[in-house]
Amino acid sequence: MARVVLLLLGCFFLGCLGCAAGRAPGPSGSLLAGKAPSAARGVRHAQSLTDGFAAPDGEDWESDLGARFDDEESSVTYDLGAEVPIRAIWFQADHNDHYRFMVSRDGTVFERLWDPPLVKAQGLQPRSKQSLEASARYVRVEPMRGDGRYAITELAVYSEPPATFPPEVKRRRGAPLEVVVRTKVILAAAAFVLCLLLAYRGAPWWWVAGAALLPLGAMLDAVLVMWRAWPLDQRQVSIVRAAAAAVAAAAIAREAFAPARYLAHRAVGYAALGVSALVAVLAFYNLGEPQFWDNEHRSATPVHLLDLRQYYGTAKYFDELGYRDMYAADVAAYVEENPSVSLDSLADTPMRDLETHRMSTIGEQRAKIESIKQRFSAERWAEYKQDARYFWETMGDDAFLHYMIDFGGNATPVWIGVAHFLFSAFHANTTAFLLTGLLDPLLFLLTFAAIWRCYGFRTMAVVMVVFGANDFVMYGTNWGGATLRHDWLMFIGLGACALKQERWALGGVLLALSTLIRAFPALTLLSAALPAAWWVGEQRRASGRWPTWRGLAVAQRPLLRVAGAAAATAVLLVAVTSLRWSFPTWLDWLAKVSKLNADSHSNSVALRNLVAGWEAGHQQLLVARWPLLTAGILAFSVAVVLHCRNKSLDRAAIAGLLLVPVVFYAANYYLHIVCFLPLLAAPVLRRLPSGEEAPPTSTEAWVWLILLGMCVAQYWTVLVTEFGLHFHLATVLLFSAQAALLVVLLRADVREGRLPFIAQLFALPSRDEPTPRRSLSES
Repeated sequence: MARVVLLLLGCFFLGCLGCAAGRAPGPSGSLLAGKAPSAARGVRHAQSLTDGFAAPDGEDWESDLGARFDDEESSVTYDLGAEVPIRAIWFQADHNDHYRFMVSRDGTVFERLWDPPLVKAQGLQPRSKQSLEASARYVRVEPMRGDGRYAITELAVYSEPPATFPPEVKRRRGAPLEVVVRTKVILAAAAFVLCLLLAYRGAPWWWVAGAALLPLGAMLDAVLVMWRAWPLDQRQVSIVRAAAAAVAAAAIAREAFAPARYLAHRAVGYAALGVSALVAVLAFYNLGEPQFWDNEHRSATPVHLLDLRQYYGTAKYFDELGYRDMYAADVAAYVEENPSVSLDSLADTPMRDLETHRMSTIGEQRAKIESIKQRFSAERWAEYKQDARYFWETMGDDAFLHYMIDFGGNATPVWIGVAHFLFSAFHANTTAFLLTGLLDPLLFLLTFAAIWRCYGFRTMAVVMVVFGANDFVMYGTNWGGATLRHDWLMFIGLGACALKQERWALGGVLLALSTLIRAFPALTLLSAALPAAWWVGEQRRASGRWPTWRGLAVAQRPLLRVAGAAAATAVLLVAVTSLRWSFPTWLDWLAKVSKLNADSHSNSVALRNLVAGWEAGHQQLLVARWPLLTAGILAFSVAVVLHCRNKSLDRAAIAGLLLVPVVFYAANYYLHIVCFLPLLAAPVLRRLPSGEEAPPTSTEAWVWLILLGMCVAQYWTVLVTEFGLHFHLATVLLFSAQAALLVVLLRADVREGRLPFIAQLFALPSRDEPTPRRSLSES
C-alpha cells in the first residue's frame, strides 16, 4: 500500500514539474521569452503570454492557452531589465478587440507605441509590426475596446526583428476553459475519494499526510483554473455542486461500510465532509459571482431585483395595492415619470391580470391604471414613484415592463406584515437590499449550528451539502440576494431541532411560523401527530375502547404542547394581521394561492408533473390519468403514515416534507425542503466511549447516499435547456429518490420491529428474528 501512495505522489509532483518544464523557449530572439510580468492588473494566467505557445489561427479565444483581461482597466507590464531599442512586436489575440502597446523608461510615465488594427478573420489571429522606433525599459499592453472578451495567447517583443518575420511560433491546440474547469473539478473530487480510500484508522501520520496532499493539490489546481475562467456559467457551478455531493457520499460510504481491517480515518472523513459542506453552500451562492444585472451601473449585482420588485412593492404598499394591483401602479408611475411614453404607446405591452392570473395588456387594463393613483395620498404616491424609479432604472425599462408577466407577490399576510415593517423603514436602494439580504444567510448559519448541536457534525454536514448541491432551486436563480426568501425553510429546521431537544412549545411555535409564511409546512404539524394517531388506534385495538382524554393528555403530553403552541401562534398572528388589514385579506390570499395551485406551471416539481408530463395539454392529461395521480397520492401517503409509527416528534415532522410535492403543486424553489430529509436518518446522536460520534448505521448511510446521489444526478438535468423538460426530469429524479428513501426507511422499520403486521404479512424478519446481514459499523 505504501508503494501505491508513493507512486501516486510521485506521479503528481512529476506531472507538476513536467508542466513547468514543458515551456517552449518562445519566439526566437524575443525580449520577453519566458519572462514573468513585473506588474499585472486584472489579468488571469499572465504567464501564458510568454510561455512560447500560441494557438492555431482561428481557434476560440476562451481556451487554456491564453491570458484573459477582465476589462479595459486591465494591463500587463514587463520590465526588460534595462533600456533597450524596440523595433518589432508580434502577438496573437482575439480578432475583434482593440489593444494598445505602451512603453516607459522609468515605469511611471508611459507613452503610446502602437495600436494594432483589427483582423477580419474570426477567432484568435496574429498581429505584428516591425520598423517601430522606440527605446524603453518597460513594455505594457492593455485592451482598449471590443466585445468585452479579451484574450492574448502569446506576446513577443524584439530589439532586432528576426530574419523571418512574422516569426515562427510553436502552436498547440488549447482546450476550452469550460471543459478544463469541469475536468479539474472532477479530478479534485476523484482525489478526495482516493484520499478517503487510502487513509485508514491507525495509519502512520506520514501516510495520512501523504494521502491528504492529493486532494489539496487537486483542489488548488481546480481553483486556479476556475479563477482563469471566471465568471463561471451555470454548468460549471453545477459540476462543483455535483462534485461536493459525490465527495460527501464517498465519505459516508467509506465510514459506514469500511472493512474491519481498514476502518475509515475519522479526521479525514470529517475533513472531507466539512470541505464538501462549505463548497456546496458556496455553490448555492453561485461561488460568489453575482447573478443579476444592474442596468443603471452596467454591472452585475447580488441584489435579486426580479424578486424584490414583486415583494418590496407588494409588502410596503399593501394598504393601497393588496395582492392584485401592483402592476397597475407600476405602469401609472412609469408613464407619469416618463414623458416619452404614454398609455397609448404602451397599450400592446403584455401585463398579467392579477385578478384572474391570465395574460392581458396595458390597454385592456387601462381603466384600473388610470384610477390607481386615487388610492394613495400625495405623499405616498410620491414615495411610490421614487421606489418604482429605482426598479426601472436598475432593471432597465424593457425588463421592468417585461416582468409584468409574473404572478406578483403571493406570500401570506404574516410574511407581508413582517416585510411591511422592514421595507417601510427605507426607500428602495441597493445598500439597504444588500443589508436585508443578509437575514437569510444569518438564518442559515443559525440553523446549521442548531443541527450540529442536536444531531451531530456529520448530520449537519450532509444537510449543508444537500442544501447547496441540490438543483431544484438553482435553475436560473438560487433566490440569494432577495429578502427573507428562506425564513420559512429555516423555521422548519429550527423547529425540528427544538423537538429533538424536547422543547415542545418552541417547536410548535417555529413550525407554525413556517406554516403561516408558506402554508404547505402545515404538513410537518400534521405528520407530527401521526405517532399519536397510531398510539390511539393501538390502544383501541388492545383494550377494545378509545383512550380517555386524561389518558391521552398524559401519554401524549409532548404532542399536545406542540399543538397548543402552534394553535396559539396561529390564532395570535392571524388576529394581529386581521386587525391590521382585515380578515378578508386572508381569504384573498387563499383565493390567490388556490388559483396558482390550480393552474399549470412549467417550473413546478410535483406529482402532477410526473403524471401529466410537461408538454401541451397538461390539464387534459391530468384528468385522463386521474387514477394514476390518485394511486400515487395514496401510495406516498400510506408509506409516510406507516413510517411515522413509534417515531419521535422531530422525525415524524420531517417525514411530512415528503408529501409536499405529492399533495401540493409546488414551484421548483420550494423543493429546497429536501435539505432537511437527511434528518430522517438521524434520530439519535450516538457517541462512542471516546466521546466521538458513532459511525452511521447502514440505514442512515443509505438514506444519506440516496439524497447525495440525487444531487449528483441533477447535474445532468442542468444540461437540458428546454424549460419544461428540465423540470419534468427533475420531478422524475425527486420521486425516484423519495421512493427509494421510503423503501429503505420502511425496510428498517420492519427489521427493527416497528411494523410487525407488515413483517407478518410478507413473512419478513423483524426484531424478534434478527437478520444476519449488517454492516461492520453496526456490529
